[in-house]
Amino acid sequence: MNTRRKFGAFVMAVLMSILGLAIEGQSQEGSSPRTALAGSWRVTVTPGPNRPPGVPETIEALATFDASGGFVFTDTDDPASGHGSWEYAGHGRFNTTHERFIFDAQRHLVAILHVRAKIRLNSTNDMYTTEEVVEIRQFPSGVVLFAYTGATSVGRRIHVEPIQ
Repeated sequence: MNTRRKFGAFVMAVLMSILGLAIEGQSQEGSSPRTALAGSWRVTVTPGPNRPPGVPETIEALATFDASGGFVFTDTDDPASGHGSWEYAGHGRFNTTHERFIFDAQRHLVAILHVRAKIRLNSTNDMYTTEEVVEIRQFPSGVVLFAYTGATSVGRRIHVEPIQ
């Protein structure tokens, strides 16, 4: 009887753990917090005081995060798109890395813009803030030519606006 009781308690504990994980995996809207970043965003980037010469104080951008961990980023400083990956880091936080080609005046590929960011999503999943590390890497060697920290951004989700 004691073994049966222990086994029953073990099964109950496993079921409660599975139920707890299922509940944790859903936000109030019914989507997983692991994919809450998915969607399109209007982003204001502040490159910070260490930005390279010629980079404006703020840059407007668009970012689209897909549910499987990829994303595309385009900004007004250079309209070429950057491509990257993102991952869930727990508790409304995400890590991202994206890259974009940098060309010289003759359109030769000379460097890669490489940006790593920590994203913190707000509780309503419609705004985020970031801390970023930016590197310009020589192409094709990958040698870091310039790096700076202190870049931040604020993203606001682009919501569907139905036609009435």
